[in-house]
Amino acid sequence: RFGNWMLAGVARALFAVTVPDIQSGFRAFRATAVSQLLWTSSGYAADAELTCRAAWMGLRILTVSIATVYGDAYKGMGVADGVQLLGLLLSWRAQFPRLLPRVYSR
Repeated sequence: RFGNWMLAGVARALFAVTVPDIQSGFRAFRATAVSQLLWTSSGYAADAELTCRAAWMGLRILTVSIATVYGDAYKGMGVADGVQLLGLLLSWRAQFPRLLPRVYSR
């Protein structure tokens, strides 16, 4: 919980992301936005990168609560995964000004 809270806070500070958990959830985008959301990550990082890119582009992001269900004993991200994602958040922030315009053409 602390890790999710901390990573969401970093995403909020760097990208103005307003969702409480950047690593999980369903994502839906307009077809015109998908062609501009050019992400490179996979795994847990893909959810976070999509969310950060969408926020950077000025897309509206809504939260829909879902139940967390794990089919096995492994419960998602570990500490090492969180540290890796923190590094990615910082590198994306350095890259995004060059990769994406702040204004999204709707």
